[in-house]
Amino acid sequence: MNATLQVLLIEDNPDDALLLLDELRRGGYQAISERVWTAPQLEEALARRPWNIIICDYALPGFNGLAALALVRRQAVDTPVILVSGVVGEEVAVEAMKAGAGDYVLKDSLVRLVPAVERELREFADRQRRQRAEQALVAAEANFRALVENSVVGIYVIQNRRFAYANPKMLEILGYSATELIARPMLEFVVEADRAAAEANLRRRLGGCSDTLEYGLRMRRKDGTIAEVEVHGTRTQFNGQPAVLGTLLDVTQRKQAEEALRQSEERFSKAFRSSPVAITLATLSEGRLIEVNEAFLAMVGYSREEVIGRTCSELGVWTDAEGQPRMAEELAKHNHARNIETSFRRRTEEEGIALGSAEVVEVSGQRCVLASFHDLTDKRRMEAQLLRNQRLESVGTLAGGIAHDLNNVLAPILLSTKLLAPKIGDAEGQSLLASIKTSAERGSTLIKQVLTFARGAEGKRLPMRVGDVVLETGSLLKRTFSKTIDVNIQVQPGLWSVLGDATQIQQVIMNLAVNARDAMPTGGTLVLSVHNVPPDASLGDLDPTARSGPHIVITASDTGTGMPAQVRDRIFEPFFTTKPTGQGTGLGLSTARGLVKSHGGFITVQSQPGRGSVFRVYLPALADPVAEPPAAARPRLPRGQGELILFVDDEPGLLNLARQTLRVFGYEVVTAVNGAEAVDAFSRHRDRLALMVTDMMMPVLDGPGTIKAIRQMDSQLKIIAVSGGGAEEMPAGLEALGVSAFLAKPFTAEDFLGTVNRVLHPS
Repeated sequence: MNATLQVLLIEDNPDDALLLLDELRRGGYQAISERVWTAPQLEEALARRPWNIIICDYALPGFNGLAALALVRRQAVDTPVILVSGVVGEEVAVEAMKAGAGDYVLKDSLVRLVPAVERELREFADRQRRQRAEQALVAAEANFRALVENSVVGIYVIQNRRFAYANPKMLEILGYSATELIARPMLEFVVEADRAAAEANLRRRLGGCSDTLEYGLRMRRKDGTIAEVEVHGTRTQFNGQPAVLGTLLDVTQRKQAEEALRQSEERFSKAFRSSPVAITLATLSEGRLIEVNEAFLAMVGYSREEVIGRTCSELGVWTDAEGQPRMAEELAKHNHARNIETSFRRRTEEEGIALGSAEVVEVSGQRCVLASFHDLTDKRRMEAQLLRNQRLESVGTLAGGIAHDLNNVLAPILLSTKLLAPKIGDAEGQSLLASIKTSAERGSTLIKQVLTFARGAEGKRLPMRVGDVVLETGSLLKRTFSKTIDVNIQVQPGLWSVLGDATQIQQVIMNLAVNARDAMPTGGTLVLSVHNVPPDASLGDLDPTARSGPHIVITASDTGTGMPAQVRDRIFEPFFTTKPTGQGTGLGLSTARGLVKSHGGFITVQSQPGRGSVFRVYLPALADPVAEPPAAARPRLPRGQGELILFVDDEPGLLNLARQTLRVFGYEVVTAVNGAEAVDAFSRHRDRLALMVTDMMMPVLDGPGTIKAIRQMDSQLKIIAVSGGGAEEMPAGLEALGVSAFLAKPFTAEDFLGTVNRVLHPS
């Protein structure tokens, strides 16, 4: 052995110090030494460097070995110290050992020095190892405790089914203090529904199962709320007894987030499925449909099996050359596209319009396109319908104005025929005059028809002969339709009568005939027929709204192109038309159906492509034919007895002819072209004036204003109101002003003179 040894000698005799070093060398140690013999020297040596061993003489001048030993222990703490002395008693040796000396060697027995040094060095090394192990253990325990105490996971020990330890996080999760939790049964904090599972797992742990087990529990906090936790437990020893060491992770927020996510996904799924807006989810790369909702399937007319896995291009859904490319461009630039209008085609080949938006999203790691489409087809159709309705309203307003002007034109013609009749002696002239009167009366009827359609007037419902209407309409059609269309009229003898408006029934027949003509562009045959339907016919099978009892049926059949089922089902929808833009409004059949329903009837249709169409109009019948009106004797026109009549109208022609007619038939006449002149004329002739006939629409002062002004001066004057605005009955409010009668322009001389006589001489 040739070990280096750092030796501090506390020795006042240098010879003795040499003897000690020689002994160490003989023992195999290479000693690096320093000798001190006073307290200051000792303190300085201890502070300067560490020493492997200290050999101290017991007897020192002014400073003995026990004092030196005490100083060493204050500064060097655990360095081995061996006392050496010439002669010492047993009591001193014991005292030195108590003070911390490792051994005691007599100077006359230095042979014991090396063994003593070796023993002290070994024991010192053992102590150092033990100290390091103890320090490491203390540090480990400190670290473990710091880890446990500061853990973000609850850590607990259960012994005898009670909490034996709980870290701060565990206490925080449950809301208890350590004194409130420790020693209480663990199951006491578990909600009742989960206690059986918790008991089984705890029993398994305590029964010897040492594998780590994870399970979920619900535990009740101190404030009564429920904590969702995940529990990990394993068997261990605590204070020498079996126990369960476990961790408890509060997953309440995670569970709440998972539940919120689940509910969100469920809401999204429900919204996706039930949304009235069409929604699709497709791959970004190829555009293949991954999922679609019911609204999309309804919009395009396909089933789910037919669309999933296919692209809209393969289905031929999108038909425009602008909307879809623009949407694709917006998606490529911004990952979203907003409110892009695009046209589409349904499976039935019907075209539609949709407003689309799309966004790039990630689904299960795959980039997809979530798109929504709002079907605007019905909205645009309704907008178009509204515009058409507005145009019809404008037409009605315009028709009223035109009717007034046309009636003012026709009124002088009708009046003049009566004045001219006595002056024309030959038969040909009388025939021409009759034709003029008939044409004027027909013009008046046409004006009423226009107003009936434009304003939706109900018209008068009277017993009528439908056969006559069919014959008259058929005759008109033969004159107006192309010669390539053969119009065949068939009317059953003894036809029952119908309570209705002849003008409206004629309009229904005309609408059906025009549709038939358009279905035969290269010619064909149109058959118009009418016959009785007996009361026992099962009309309810044809239409649930059919009334019981006798009916008549008007049939319009053609040899035209016919209709497919999808068109046939929609022909009565307002504004639905298969004709090109500008060639049809889609109002004809819907108007016809409305008029027929207003008469208590219904319409049926049979049609197939290439086999023509058959429309049947069923109308409730009166079961008694309307007798042919007898030829009435021409009535004698009443004459006046010189009564003075004030005639007011802004139409010069009518004003002149009315004056002549009244004078020819025995009346005196004063005229005025507006209400202001009428009031002035009344003031001048009020003492003799018997009657005022006034138009309702005049400049300066209109008819109602004129009547009110006259009534302020004379409450008894008889008044006849006249209007060319299309009204058949006296307008509301005029009767309250004391108006005796109302005449609609144009009127014949017979109507005019008869009304004047009836007002002047009431029976």
